[in-house]
Formats: sequence, structure tokens, C-alpha cells
Amino acid sequence: MRALAYLEWRFALHQVAAIWRSPLRLAIWTPYVLSLAFFTCARFFGGQHGTFGNVALDADKLTGIGGLYMGALGITIALSAGGRVSGFRSSAEAVFFSNSGIRPLEMAVWLQVRKLFASALRWAGALAYYFIIFFPRHVGAAGAAIAFLTALLAVALLMSVELPIFLLSRGSFNLGIRIFAWSLAAVGFAYAAVGFAGWRVWMLAIGYVRCDPGGAVRSIQNGSTNALVVFLALLLVMTAAIAVLARDALPELYAVSRRSLAETRRRQSAVRQTRYDAIVSTPAAHIPLGALALAWKDWIGFRRGQGSFALFLAGCAFWTLCGSGAAYASIAMSDVAPLATLFSFGAMLVLVLAPQGASAGLAGDLGKPIFWLGSDTLRSRLGAWTLGRAGRGGLALSLAPVSGAIVSGKPLFAVVAVPVSLCAYWSLQALGVALYSLFPNPVDARGPMALLRTLASLAYVVPAFAAGAIAASLGASPPAACTIACVALALEGFAAIELASARFRETGAATALASTA
Repeated sequence: MRALAYLEWRFALHQVAAIWRSPLRLAIWTPYVLSLAFFTCARFFGGQHGTFGNVALDADKLTGIGGLYMGALGITIALSAGGRVSGFRSSAEAVFFSNSGIRPLEMAVWLQVRKLFASALRWAGALAYYFIIFFPRHVGAAGAAIAFLTALLAVALLMSVELPIFLLSRGSFNLGIRIFAWSLAAVGFAYAAVGFAGWRVWMLAIGYVRCDPGGAVRSIQNGSTNALVVFLALLLVMTAAIAVLARDALPELYAVSRRSLAETRRRQSAVRQTRYDAIVSTPAAHIPLGALALAWKDWIGFRRGQGSFALFLAGCAFWTLCGSGAAYASIAMSDVAPLATLFSFGAMLVLVLAPQGASAGLAGDLGKPIFWLGSDTLRSRLGAWTLGRAGRGGLALSLAPVSGAIVSGKPLFAVVAVPVSLCAYWSLQALGVALYSLFPNPVDARGPMALLRTLASLAYVVPAFAAGAIAASLGASPPAACTIACVALALEGFAAIELASARFRETGAATALASTA
């Protein structure tokens, strides 16, 4: 155990030395710290002016938060039972630990403890935002400290449950654990949908089932020690269970960790590893020339990729059900809250995932010769590449407003929704390309980089939203206002493509090499 602690100490010193040699890498933390300071000042001084300091979460939103936690816990347990375990940092560490002579039990316990602390540190910043903005004012300093520690333990349980569940599911319990996990995820996400669908839907659903996970979230907010004891006991049980389950698990743990690390490495390098159902050659006469070859390559990968079409159909069905269900709930309840909730969550989801997906995809394609060969301008190639990717995502996304408009009896909105969704999705793909040209790291999905990407995306859509709002205030019809906002987004997309092409003309070779490193 002393050797493991010494290794972690040397790793921490290496990280500090790397930062000391290149202190500019800490510049990315500047907006993160500034925004945290702003929210802190607004929380402590806003209450005197009745502005920001009175933000609070209603009971239905607490139910939604509890449901999201249940859903995330269920998915984590299901994936862990299926062998998705990533206890080691790298393949080299897995090889070193497995051949170092350390007892398997000590190694398993160490991996569990390290995962526990790493997850707590990783999520401490996000929880700080939550507590600063939404924590109740009537709870004192001691209650706030207990609540914050309980929330950290809840996140740590979510992040560290994978190893004990994997060890437990090696035998005859695997099927039962998977059924329980997916059932827990389904129930949790159903609670989340109810909690964020509006007050009337929440009242009806909770009154029917008479079970509310929001009560547990409320007890954490109130600084109750019961929740602290429960989460601490669960963590201790999970860690103690390894002593019983991990005595003969070294070969299996090593194997699944190597597979998980390989999958993580593929995602981080953003190189698509697609299995193809059948390799059918395409006549050269049918292959478009120039920049359109990039769009053609994306289409060929989608058409031949194993499971790609089924995944696309599943996405279309998901957005269709969401749109029609929200519209039906709004009509039945005489309340627009379900539709407004679907629009808000869909917009935030696409606003975060579409640019990040474009950045990851570009990182994989930028190092390939097909991207650089040809006489077309870099601007044309980037435009064709984003258009090739935006078609399917924009079409699937448009099915939510289309189905909602059809159920609501507004066919004009259904007609307008398709081009608006396609244009918005393409524009966000262009934003992802521009962000990658500025910050060529496609996988920073948390922490300061995630905040910077989110702030950039929000700033990106503000002009288009303002243009549509101004047009509506001047008397334009809703379809006309949406069209004006769509045109503004398209112009911003062209500007983002221009920025990315200018950056790649300067540093294209270095960025292409970095994407394949």
C-alpha cells in the first residue's frame, strides 16, 4: 500500500511540474473562477436587493433532480455489470500494477479509494455552483457543510459503484443486476420527466404513485444527517465488499480495464471505429469531386456502418415521442409547461452536444489525406463537412417540434420546424469546428473547458435569439420570427467557418498531427 501511495505522490508532483513549466495551461480556469466568484457575490449580496439571492428550487424540480440521479445510478450499475470498468488511468498503469507483485486485494481496494476521491474532487466545482445558486437560505453554516458533504458522497457513490458491481456480477447475479439496473434507470428518468414537465403534471403523477425521490433531495438541502449517514454507509459497504469479492478477480479486472481504456482512447482521439456490415465498392464515377467528397465519405460511413441506421431510427423515434407526448400533456393539462420544458432541455442538450460532437468528429478527420487533397478552398471543405454531418442530426431533432405541432393542430409550425432545425444544427456544427480550431481538445466535457464551451455556445446563439425576439416584438408572425432567427444563425455559421478556415490555414498541419497523436 505504501508503494501505491508513493506512486500517487509522484504522479501529483509530475502534474505540478508540468503546470510550472507551462503556466498558461491554467488560463482556461480564468472564466471558471470568475463565474464562480460572480455567483458567490450575487448569492451573498443579492438577497439584500431581492434579486439573485432568492433563487430556489420548487418541489417538482427536486423530483426531477432525484429522478436524474436514479437514472444515472441505474445506467452506471448496468454498464458496470456489463464489464465497463475503468479503474486504471492508462494501459501502462494496468500492466505495471498487474506485474508489480502487489496483492490483488490491496490493488482493488486502492483503485476503489482512488476512484472515490477522484470523483469527489472532479464534481466539487459543479456542486459548488449548485449550492451557491440554489441552496436554501434558512439552513445555517453547519447544515450547509453537512449538505455539501452529503452531495459529494452521493456523487462519489455514483462514480465508484462500478468496481463492486462488476465483481458481484461475475456469477449468476449478472442478469438480475442488469434487470434491476435498467428498471431503476427507467423509473428514474420517468421521475425526471414528471418533475420537469410542470407543476400540474407533477401534482397528478406524484399524487398517483405516492412516492417522491424529491424528498431525499430536500432532506440533503436541509442539512439532514440521515442522508449523510446513508451515503457514507453505502460507500463503506461497497468498499468492504471488495475484500470479499476481489481475491481472485485480478485477471478479469485487468482484461475489462484494458478494454475500457481502449474505448476511452478511441473516444478521446475521436477516430471513428466503425464496423461495417458489408464492404461494397463504389464506382469512381459516382464519387463526387472536391469538397463534396467529404460529405460523401460521411454518408458512406453512415450507410455501411453496423447499427448506424438503427441508431438513427431510434433517435428519430425518441424525438417524435418526446414532441408528441409533450404536446399531448400540454393539451390535457391546459398548460404549456411540458412543451416549454421539452424545448428548454432539447435546446440545452443540442447546444452542448452538437458543437462537442463536431469537434470530436473533426479531430478524427483532420489527419486524413482526403480532408486536405483537392483544389477547393478550405472554407468549402469545412462547409461540406459540416453539411454532411448536420443532415441526419437536424432531421432527427426536427421531429420533436414537427410531431408536437401536428398533435397541437398547427401544421404551419410543422413546416417551418424542419428548415429551422436543420439550419440551427448546421450552425452549431460550424461553431464546434470554430471551437476546435481555437481549442484543439475535443473531449473536455467537464470542468473549466466545459464551462468555456457552454458560455461560447450561449453567446453564439444570443444574436439570433435577439433578432427573432425583436422581429416578434415588431409584429412579425412566429414563423417569420423563426425564419429571421434562422437566417441570423446561418450568417453566424458562415462566420464560424471563416474563422476556422483562417485558423487552419495558419496551424492546420500542427492541428492535424495533434489529432492523431
